[in-house]
Amino acid sequence: GISDALINRLGNIRQVVVRPTNAVRKYTDPGQDPMVIGRELGVDTVLDGNIQRAGERVRVTAQLINVRNNAPLWSETFDEKFTDIFTVQDTISERVVQALTLTLTGEEKKLLTKRPTSNTEAYQAYLKGRYFWNKRTEEGYKRAIEYFEESIEKDPRYAQAYAGLADSYALLGSMGNAVLPRSEAMPRAKLAAEKALLIDETLAEAHASLAFVLMHFEWDWPGAEREFKRAIELNPSYATAHHWYAYYLLARGRTDESLAEIKRAQEIDPLSLIINTDVGEMYFFARQYDRAIEQCQKTRELDPDFDLAVRLLGWTYLQKGMHEKAIAELQRAVSLSQGRRDSTALLGYAYGVVGKREEAKEVLSELKEIGKRSYVGPFEIALIYTGLNEKDQAFAWLEKAYDERSGSLILLNADPALDGLRSDRRFADLVRRVGTAR
Repeated sequence: GISDALINRLGNIRQVVVRPTNAVRKYTDPGQDPMVIGRELGVDTVLDGNIQRAGERVRVTAQLINVRNNAPLWSETFDEKFTDIFTVQDTISERVVQALTLTLTGEEKKLLTKRPTSNTEAYQAYLKGRYFWNKRTEEGYKRAIEYFEESIEKDPRYAQAYAGLADSYALLGSMGNAVLPRSEAMPRAKLAAEKALLIDETLAEAHASLAFVLMHFEWDWPGAEREFKRAIELNPSYATAHHWYAYYLLARGRTDESLAEIKRAQEIDPLSLIINTDVGEMYFFARQYDRAIEQCQKTRELDPDFDLAVRLLGWTYLQKGMHEKAIAELQRAVSLSQGRRDSTALLGYAYGVVGKREEAKEVLSELKEIGKRSYVGPFEIALIYTGLNEKDQAFAWLEKAYDERSGSLILLNADPALDGLRSDRRFADLVRRVGTAR
């Protein structure tokens, strides 16, 4: 929790780049060498610490270490009541800035010592919410929402808890799920983000959450860009804002800018599997297939079983006409993802493209059958019909996706899988209505 708070505070300082919580989570086991960690993360300094708790008192020992020469820049021990843990965070933040000899603006000074809440119970619930949110699963989002709501109940003025709630509803709504329809999840996300900003307009996470809803669901392109830029202005080290903004730029046809933005996210969070995968996806959408394959291989060095990287590799092989490799990778992606609907649909699309029509229709029937008892996105069905070159059916299901305001439609102009539909006037009309045409 202290690590997360310090990362958020120091991330508001424009003179430094701070690795996000996800990047350092793997290093929480005791006994790891800060120098090795620092080199793996590609940073100049490491803030290392440990905590001991006895009853209602805590002892926090912290040190700031120069990675290049293993020299301590600052160290200190704090003995406080557990309820005074926020005071410890304030002091550590200030000491780090002093040790790095940074000169802060007035706004940065305020953000450095700003306390989102003084309620330790609300804070603990918030941290649990972020833990489950970072699992990026349907069940994880469900648990995260419960903890964020508990946090808000403990402190109704806790803006970060509202931002966490917004993030949970937004990502839940962006995937097919059995918990909450997209038509309910996205408006709830927007409401939570707006509540967060009413409490604290300087909260970068809330601006990014609002931008995501405006882009992914409302298709309010000027509003989304305004909010993304504000999030990045407030916290240049917030990788998620750069990550999501890259997709906005791609949707708007600004491919070179989208590549620059996703690479910025990668610089901030170089070990993120999803960001590394999406660097490859940006190359894919830019039709730079060899570079997409190269990036997929780099991501798989971090985790050979990360299903989204495996799926992207298969998708890219398909575009290059390497059909056997494509089918093999897509089958593996479906297996690794435990039958994710979008991965299954992409395999069905690939079967259609390579002439395995019976296999494609089997996948189509399977998804339609699942759709009778659970949610299957209409875009996934449209994708398989596209692979089968059954255009009328494809457009019929794309219209259903439009009625649901499917987030997949924001990439209509970029997606190579839809190239076979582009010459049809119905496609241009759909692009116009979604608003991605520039």
